[in-house]
Amino acid sequence: MGVLCLLVGLGAASQTRDPIVIRSDGEFTEDNGVVGGLGIFGNPFVISGWRINAGGAPYGILIQGTRRPVVLRNLEIESATLAAIQIVNAKNVVIEDVVIRGSATAIAVTMGEVVQIRNASIDECYEGVRVMFSSQVEVAKILVRRAKIGVWFSNTRDSLLVGSIVAHCDVGILVEMYTERLTIARNTILGCQVPARSDGGASWDDGVKGNFWAGFTAPDLNNDGIFDWPYLIGRDEDRFPLVSPPSP
Repeated sequence: MGVLCLLVGLGAASQTRDPIVIRSDGEFTEDNGVVGGLGIFGNPFVISGWRINAGGAPYGILIQGTRRPVVLRNLEIESATLAAIQIVNAKNVVIEDVVIRGSATAIAVTMGEVVQIRNASIDECYEGVRVMFSSQVEVAKILVRRAKIGVWFSNTRDSLLVGSIVAHCDVGILVEMYTERLTIARNTILGCQVPARSDGGASWDDGVKGNFWAGFTAPDLNNDGIFDWPYLIGRDEDRFPLVSPPSP
């Protein structure tokens, strides 16, 4: 359970503030939570160190219509009625080292491009991560627990879910609506009522290793740590399901 160990080390947000709403590149300001950076590649804007209780507001952080690079880092967000972090029609966004709980959706990406989500701890949200009508979205080393849907991809292409844990959700991973070239590999799915559901368009392994599906068993005659039978997900299959959870 390498992701679990990794997430223990997430830094705690230190200052409380109101929700952040940014609807253009010109709104990356100190008043909107920016603590550093120039908004260029190699020196992105940084929004960091905030504890946000949305208190029933739609969003903890909304980033919409932006193109300049930004990093959302070291944040704690709770109690958003739509999404703790919502990315809409935005590009070049990194979300890392965040703790989210008790919101409708923890992280939502809609019409996003070049978005990275990593080292996130998500607990007791209706949806963990939802990606819609987006491309080049990388989700890595996240932990989603006790959600209705853990990770959800709709009409998304050229994206990745890797090295993550999805636990005790009604549906662990959902892939639907014309998704293409999505790779889902080296993840751990455990204790979910429906581990995964797919309408097609995803590769459930990286050509070498797939995912660990708690409760699935099959022969491993050569003891290489990969079951000899595929794990079936709707139209798709994980060709190389793992005998044990992957190392970080």
